[in-house]
Amino acid sequence: MNAGQLLKQANQLKRVGKLDKAIALYHQAIEINPNFAWAYHNLGDAFVKQGNIDNAVSFYSQSLKNNSNSAWLYYCLGEALSKQGDLEAAVKYLQKAIDTKPNFYKFYNSLGQVLTEQGNFDEAIARYHKAINLNPSGADSYLECCVA
Repeated sequence: MNAGQLLKQANQLKRVGKLDKAIALYHQAIEINPNFAWAYHNLGDAFVKQGNIDNAVSFYSQSLKNNSNSAWLYYCLGEALSKQGDLEAAVKYLQKAIDTKPNFYKFYNSLGQVLTEQGNFDEAIARYHKAINLNPSGADSYLECCVA
């Protein structure tokens, strides 16, 4: 099996909750192709589902080393860092996600949440407003803005 086939099979296992088996296949895919950014990324996702945020951060970071142009990878690393409690680093990576793909509301909403946790309410509200402008029908941004 090639790395792409292993990734596909691992993703199917991850979707049905067979995380240990999925993790083993992601590792196999990485052995075949050590520069396969999405294998590292999906491995990070599996560790998030297991609650192992430290490993998730490690693999998301490796994924970014192999694909530094992906807004989604910056976003996932920022989210994991936030869960880890490293809010300053989370802000940095969520902002990089926005810089890479400035028209995706979810990135602004997540950055607003982290800024709210930091007590930076004015900045958080500005991010929620941007999220609302990009996705006026998204109730989550309105709710978060009210909380901030």
